[in-house]
Amino acid sequence: MQARRKNMERMADVVPDSDELSLQYFISNAEWDTTVIITQVAQAANVLPGAPQKPRSLIDESGF
Repeated sequence: MQARRKNMERMADVVPDSDELSLQYFISNAEWDTTVIITQVAQAANVLPGAPQKPRSLIDESGF
């Protein structure tokens, strides 16, 4: 079942052995390699239907 509101409390409900505070720390303060995440997102986007041979990403932050 998908929660209507997406926050740390809802995430902690589905992430094994976690709680709100540890997830908030991970997102806000923990040091982690962003290169790994960017690579995973790029690889996932590259296999989407209709993806061009040389994929490009456009990040539009106007929705914030």
